[in-house]
Amino acid sequence: MTPPPSLRCGELAHWTLDNLDSYWRPILSGSSGVLNRQSVIALTSYGSAWIALGISRLHYTLATGEICSKDAAGRYALQTFPEPWHRVLNEGLRIRRADRARADLASALAEITADLHLRSDGDGGSLYRTPFARRRDVLAFGNMVVADAFRRYARKPTSS
Repeated sequence: MTPPPSLRCGELAHWTLDNLDSYWRPILSGSSGVLNRQSVIALTSYGSAWIALGISRLHYTLATGEICSKDAAGRYALQTFPEPWHRVLNEGLRIRRADRARADLASALAEITADLHLRSDGDGGSLYRTPFARRRDVLAFGNMVVADAFRRYARKPTSS
């Protein structure tokens, strides 16, 4: 979701924190399930890049008051968060730059197949052995970034 262009800086920060709380927290929670739509999407390349880079983009907005691309958000996150998170960020950037991930069922199946190394797309392949390991790291990263954003930028978190 992109904020309305008319927001001032304080309003933008409020909108961004609200988006992290009301949009992304439920997605992260639902994505950790076993067999539901969100958990399947989070297993795909599309879901991995969407979550890791989308949440990083909002953190960037809080830190700078500006809006950036998902690619720029990934680069920002590599500079902002410690090395243990770099693998998941580099994976999100790899997927984004390969530009093959889509939010549809056919693409999801193709991506899961590719991520299991059953076919090669020439971009070097996933940095993870399985989509399950990648989803685990994506969700952990997402939860860490949301918590960090509220710790750094919120006067009062809107939920616990």
